[in-house]
Order: sequence, then structure tokens, then C-alpha cells
Amino acid sequence: SNACAAEDALAGIDHAFAGRQPTGLDDDGEGEIPERRLARQPVGGAGVAEGQPLPPLRLLLVEDDDTVASVIIGLLSARGHEVVHAAHALAALREVSDAPFDVVLLDLDLPGLGGMELAGHLRNQGYAMPLLAVTARTDPGIEQQVREAGFQGFLRKPVTGDLLEQAIARVVVEGRG
Repeated sequence: SNACAAEDALAGIDHAFAGRQPTGLDDDGEGEIPERRLARQPVGGAGVAEGQPLPPLRLLLVEDDDTVASVIIGLLSARGHEVVHAAHALAALREVSDAPFDVVLLDLDLPGLGGMELAGHLRNQGYAMPLLAVTARTDPGIEQQVREAGFQGFLRKPVTGDLLEQAIARVVVEGRG
């Protein structure tokens, strides 16, 4: 059946993702690039050292508002990250089945399948990459609901490049623990 084929494909992708860890070595494989060293070291839940740039990451942004998406893509691209944009949950599921991502940034209020439901689908399908909620919602308890839904991080809009970078650094570090 299609479902089984999709699950087999996803299992292969998850396996491939599990083996894809950045090395921190420079191009000739000798020695670490100093400005990346701290970002790669697990430091408990404390996050990446202040002022240390993250290594370039491959990020999936799931956001239905094109204006918000282009702002976030601009902020993250300026910091050296590769950002793939999906405007809704089905597009996001297609993207994660095609190639691995280091972090997925999810809007909670998406058309059709919302961010919480999408997080559940990703986890049920065996994806373990960190999930970061990026939302304008302010309802009481929303941050707790997000964590219970399998997200590692929570960020309230409007966002800045620094806030995005810090939140991504936190979930990358936590994801290793």
C-alpha cells in the first residue's frame, strides 16, 4: 500500500538523518573551525555560548503567511542557514520525506492541519529533529501545550534574527541531550 511505502521511505530518511552529524572539521578534515566549536559542543540545556554563531543549518519553515515567511527566511539566510519554506502541513510532510532538516520551525495556526497536529504526525512517523513553535498566539498555557505536543522550543512573534538564532541554538543543543 502507499502508506507502507511512505513509512518505509520515511524510515530510510530517518536512518539517513541519524547518521548525518556535522563534523566541525574544516574543508581538509584537519582541526575544528574555532567559531563553530562551541556551537557543536553539548552544554546541557544552557544553550550555545553567547555570541557564538551556529554552524550553517538546514531549516524547514512551515508558515502560511508569505510576508512573515519571507522576513524569517531573510533573517535566517543572512546568518548562513539554508531555509526551505512550506506554506502548509502537507508541503512540510513532503519536504521532510525528501531530505533531512536540522530543525523545523512551525507556525501553530496553519490552514488545514495545524502546527500541533503536524508535530504529532512528524513524531509518529519517527522524525526526531528538533521542533520550534513560532507563533503569534498568546493564550494561557500555550507554551506548555506546545511542549506536550513534542516541540523542543517556543518563540512568540514578532521575531528578530537574534531571537530566532538563540531559540534554534537552544533546541539544537537540547536535541543532542
